[in-house]
Amino acid sequence: MSDDFPASPETAAVRGRDGRFVKGNPGGPGRPRRAVNEAADDLDRIAVGAARELIDVAITQARNGNMVALKLVLDRGWPVHRRRPVEVATPALAHSTDFLPAQAALTDAVLCGDVSPDDGAVIASLLEEQYQRVSSREIDEEFERRTRRAAVKGDC
Repeated sequence: MSDDFPASPETAAVRGRDGRFVKGNPGGPGRPRRAVNEAADDLDRIAVGAARELIDVAITQARNGNMVALKLVLDRGWPVHRRRPVEVATPALAHSTDFLPAQAALTDAVLCGDVSPDDGAVIASLLEEQYQRVSSREIDEEFERRTRRAAVKGDC
């Protein structure tokens, strides 16, 4: 940029002679805090007040063959599955030998329909990560035991 950049008193504090932001510039005031959230909260309050009436209208329209209303009722009435806590009865996972029964319990829960396959996959990966940690700890403990035993015997 040229040296004749028009610097107003407001921009002189944040921009240099070349028009670039000076080092340490905070970048401007930005959007006011909670501006978007407040608007969304207002819309939520309005929708909650009219929810029963709106659902009744959508169901009536869906019953009359309006496929858009039917999709609206199904999509909004029963939204896409969001992650919710699931319970799977597993034994305590203190030793590596505890993980096979835990995996079997998880598999049974998925096959019986108590846990969705997607949730089962997430839980299985958690079990695998925990298994790796526990088995690594057990290997370290066994190495320490053998090292101490060898030191006592004088093999080192």
